[in-house]
Amino acid sequence: MLPFAPGARAVIRDEEWLIRRVDPSTDGGWLLTCDGISDLVRSQKALFLTALEDHIEVLDPAATGLVPDTSPSYNAALLYLESQRRRTLANDDRIHLGHRGVMNLVPYQLDPALQALRQGVQLNDGPTLPARARLLEPPPAVWEREPPIRMRLNKPTAWIELVIREGRNRQVRRMTAAVGHPTLRLIRAAIGPYTLDGLAPGSSSVVTNGDNCTASETPKL
Repeated sequence: MLPFAPGARAVIRDEEWLIRRVDPSTDGGWLLTCDGISDLVRSQKALFLTALEDHIEVLDPAATGLVPDTSPSYNAALLYLESQRRRTLANDDRIHLGHRGVMNLVPYQLDPALQALRQGVQLNDGPTLPARARLLEPPPAVWEREPPIRMRLNKPTAWIELVIREGRNRQVRRMTAAVGHPTLRLIRAAIGPYTLDGLAPGSSSVVTNGDNCTASETPKL
């Protein structure tokens, strides 16, 4: 069994690193390929020979603590965490992290579009995985958007729910555009088992171990 695993976080030379790769070295130790995480080494790449390091502390994920972020960089940090989560998809085909969204879109030829979304559509960075898509009737009661979306009085719209199992840049909007239905509004209604059910705009809920809750995302197209 390897003493170090790709994906683990470790403190090496007083800085925090993400171990990307572990290879045996000729001195009987291990060669660690790492990406920097802490401030001084962030976005830096480094190679470490375990035989030359006095101490390598592998961090236990169970010991991770969450603290409120009251800094002005809160939104940027939230986007960073979301981008990291989408980049590190599960490599076990038994694990799927779904993103559920509800969309308002133009209903012209909606059934063929929904079927195309269910089968997967071709984007410029490759085909998407099959998704779950359904028409929402009656339309969901959602809060008003500020600023409001541009309404087209002579073109009716419809809400759909779309559940995807991967995370690409602007994937939902590109998928609906690929089937001829541009997104007018997008609300993220759920990520995995967590939903926004029962939460008003601007409110929050603390999730603790054992909570059975869901986070939802409602997109409007």
